[in-house]
Amino acid sequence: MAQQVHLALAGRDLNTGAPTGVTVSWVTAQPSSSIVHYGEGVLTHNRTGFSKMYLKDGGWHHHVVVDGLLPSTEYVYRIEGAKVRRNFRTMTVSNEAPVSLAIFGDMGFENSTTRPMLIHDMFGLYKNWSASYTRDLVLDQAQRGTVDAVWHVGDIGYADAAFAHGIATSRYEAAYDGFMRWIEPIASSIPYQVSPGNHESECHSPECLLHYESQGRPLSNFSAFNARWAMPFRESGGTSNMWYSFELGPAHFVSVNTETDWEGAGEEHTGDSHIPFLPAGGFGRKGEYLAWLERDLAAADAARRGPEGRPWIIAGGHRPFREIERSHGALFRKYGVDAYFAGHTHSYLRQEHPLYNGGGSGCRGCRGGRNDISMLEVIVGGAGCDEMQQAPRSDARGHGLHTFATGRYASGVLSLNRSTLHWRLVDAADGIELDAVTRAKP
Repeated sequence: MAQQVHLALAGRDLNTGAPTGVTVSWVTAQPSSSIVHYGEGVLTHNRTGFSKMYLKDGGWHHHVVVDGLLPSTEYVYRIEGAKVRRNFRTMTVSNEAPVSLAIFGDMGFENSTTRPMLIHDMFGLYKNWSASYTRDLVLDQAQRGTVDAVWHVGDIGYADAAFAHGIATSRYEAAYDGFMRWIEPIASSIPYQVSPGNHESECHSPECLLHYESQGRPLSNFSAFNARWAMPFRESGGTSNMWYSFELGPAHFVSVNTETDWEGAGEEHTGDSHIPFLPAGGFGRKGEYLAWLERDLAAADAARRGPEGRPWIIAGGHRPFREIERSHGALFRKYGVDAYFAGHTHSYLRQEHPLYNGGGSGCRGCRGGRNDISMLEVIVGGAGCDEMQQAPRSDARGHGLHTFATGRYASGVLSLNRSTLHWRLVDAADGIELDAVTRAKP
C-alpha cells in the first residue's frame, strides 16, 4: 500500500529553466512497481521510476519523475496499486508571474500531548512543545491555494529525538514515517522542497548505537534524507539532495549545504553527535560543492542582467548566515544574493547584512566599494519541535525597521513579483501577522 506521498519540483524548461513537472514519491512496505498514472482530468499517461531500501525492513522508497507537462495546468495522478487519485498544479514557466512559498525550518512531528516526552529537561528537550500549529497553518495555506510550494529549510521531523518518546528504543523510522504521513495532505498536492539540517545527519539513539551494523551505520550520513526525498539536483548539476537550485516565477532559488562538504562545516567529518564511527560528508569531491555554488550563482546573476531575466536570487539553508559567512559570504556578496532564509535557532530573527564590494547585478548603486542594497536574512526556525517551548504572546522584539525577533511558533510566506519581495511572518497559534517587510528591486 502506497503511503507518505509527496511531491517535489522536477524537470527543466530548455528556454526558461523553470520546472516542467514534479517528482512523485511514496513508500511501500513491500517491493512493488514504481509507476504513476496521470493526465488532465483523465489518467491517460504513465511514467515509471525507481525504488530503493536504505534500511532492512524499513520499506521501499519510490520516486517517479513526471515532467514535460503543460505549465499552470491542473493534473490528476494515481500511484499504481492505489485507489486514491490526487491533484497538483504545475508551475508557471514565465518569469513575469508572481509566486508564493511557505518557508520555515525546525518543524517536529505532532506535539507533546499526542507524543509525550519521557525524557525532557536534558539534551535540549522540553516536556511541553508543539509542531501542530505550524503544520495546520501551512495545510490551510496549501488548501486555500495561497502558497505555490513549501520550503522546509532543515530539521525535518526530529526523528533523531524519537528516543525521548520511548525508553530503550530508537523509534527513528517510526517517527520519520509518522512525520511523512502527517504532512502528506500538504506535500501530496504542492511541492515540498527540503534542505538538509543537522538533525537529518544520523540516528545516534542508544538503540542505534547498540545495533550499529543494522541501524546506526545505515542511518548515518544523511541516508534517510537522501533516500526519502527527491530534490531537483540533477537538473541543477548537484550530486544529491544536499545542494540544488531551481527557477520559479521571477526568482532563482538555491538550496545551500550548510552541513557538509566545506571546511568548517558543522558535519564536515562526523554527524550531529560527532561520534567518530558515525562519519558524515563526502557528497562531492573536495571543493566541488562551493565550486558548484559559484557556477550556479554566477549563471543566475548573469541571466538576470537581461530584460527577460529573473531579477531575484534567493538562497536558503539550515544554519544562520553567521555560521556560513566565512565560506559562503563572499559568493553571496559577489553575485548579489537578495535574501537568505535559515532555521536552526528555534526562534525567529529578521535582520539585514550590507553587501560589501558586490560584483553582481545586485550591486547596482554601489558607492565607494560599498553596496547600498543589503541582503535580507530571515531566520525562521520557530516552527515548533521537541527542543522549543512556546513563547508568550508578548514576546516580540523589534529594533527599528531592520530587525525583529520572536520566540513564538510561527511560519512565513515569501511572495515575489518582478519588482517586489514581500515577506510576512504569521503566528502559527492564532494566525496573527507578527512581522512583515517589503523590498523593491531597483
